[in-house]
Amino acid sequence: MSHVICQFEECANPAAEAGSPPARFARVRLQNAGKFNAMSRAMWVQLRDVFVALQEQTRAANPVRCVLIEGADEHFCAGGDIAEFPSFRFESDSLRAFHEEEVWGALAALLALNCPLIAAIDGNCMGAGLEIASCCDIRIATAHSRYGA
Repeated sequence: MSHVICQFEECANPAAEAGSPPARFARVRLQNAGKFNAMSRAMWVQLRDVFVALQEQTRAANPVRCVLIEGADEHFCAGGDIAEFPSFRFESDSLRAFHEEEVWGALAALLALNCPLIAAIDGNCMGAGLEIASCCDIRIATAHSRYGA
């Protein structure tokens, strides 16, 4: 099953005054087991929803100060889930809706985020993974990262 998972974490804030709450950051994980985290249509919708909610968290009393996006199981994102392509890819209206609503909706939500967005890239970063990484303020890669369109 494919998922976009968001977890909130805290870290020490040495610049904060005594008694201040710890700084919060969010970790967003792309997960599509057995498919190198290829983006399913459901994952694009989930990604948009997660980042719309994170935008609200940047305005909270103890705001999210940074978001890290990563892939599960040693891969960032291997592109789109091609197993789903036959259901929409060969009909112009459904293809347009996919790109303009689902994909662009998610990418626009990443671009609108009001705090630093960091991509932690390991393993495959292809197609959709490149689109997601391109929306990030900072991209950090391992020696095992591989890229392609």
